[in-house]
Amino acid sequence: REYLLLIEDEPEVADVASEMLAEEGYKVIIAHDGFEALKIYKAFGRNIGLAILDYFLPVMDGDAVFDELRSINPNINVVLSSGFAEQSKIGAMLAQGLRGFIPKPYSREKLLEQVRSTLDAARQPAA
Repeated sequence: REYLLLIEDEPEVADVASEMLAEEGYKVIIAHDGFEALKIYKAFGRNIGLAILDYFLPVMDGDAVFDELRSINPNINVVLSSGFAEQSKIGAMLAQGLRGFIPKPYSREKLLEQVRSTLDAARQPAA
């Protein structure tokens, strides 16, 4: 199964989400802020199939983290997660290669469905 990078500053949300994903067989690496996420991605990048990125993070917002991750790997699979993200920001990020959006609070089904569909789509050869 794939490694997932979960970038989430709220410990309870990170724990619940990582538990849901681990129960499905995913290996989850948690980063609690953008700088930690970038450090982890630089170390494990090629093993990470998907990053689940919270929009509101301390120090560095999700769109800045997204830009930095894309500068390391332009083809990175990132799904944004937020309870309040502005539609214009999401639209701009989708135009830049964001693979999806999971509104918070998310259910187990929504989370797993988005992760699986994003990973499956990433495996399809380009048409």
